[in-house]
Amino acid sequence: MPLKLKLEREKLRLSQARLAATTPSMHPSSICQIEAGRKPAFKQRYLIEQAMKELGWDGKGDLFEEVNDDSGT
Repeated sequence: MPLKLKLEREKLRLSQARLAATTPSMHPSSICQIEAGRKPAFKQRYLIEQAMKELGWDGKGDLFEEVNDDSGT
């Protein structure tokens, strides 16, 4: 199951590269690994949340909870 982070990022039409560029010292591959659940987000959680808010996320809910992906991907 994907994390809410991926769904919210896609709603904002943001690429992983764009999100990573907004966070200091993060690489797009780190965003990919976090979204896929292959890398824990505890060290980058605050940075990602702040970047998402800066890019238009409303701040509602937990970006790091697993959610159902109804988009068919």
